[in-house]
Amino acid sequence: MKPNSGTLVINIMNGGKAEAYEGEYQCIARNERGTAVSNNIVIRQSRSPLWTKEKLDPIIIQDGASLILPCRPPVGIPPPIIFWMDNCEY
Repeated sequence: MKPNSGTLVINIMNGGKAEAYEGEYQCIARNERGTAVSNNIVIRQSRSPLWTKEKLDPIIIQDGASLILPCRPPVGIPPPIIFWMDNCEY
C-alpha cells in the first residue's frame, strides 16, 4: 500500500515474480461510520500467445478471383486484435 493514498503498488523490478501477484483484489475501508468496498479487480500477467509451427502451402488463384483466407489466431490475454493487410502497390 502506498501510505495515506489507498493505492496498491506492485513493484517487480527488483527480482520479484509477477505471477506471485496474480489474483483478485478488493479495497475495503472501514471507520466508525461504516465500510466502503470497491469493485473487485483481477490481476493477471500478460503472456505472449503461442503461434503454431504449421507449414502452409501457397494458395494460387486467378487474378480478380475471390478468396477467403482462414485465420486461426492463438488465444492470449488480452485477446488479439486481428486485421488483414496487403503489400500491393497500385
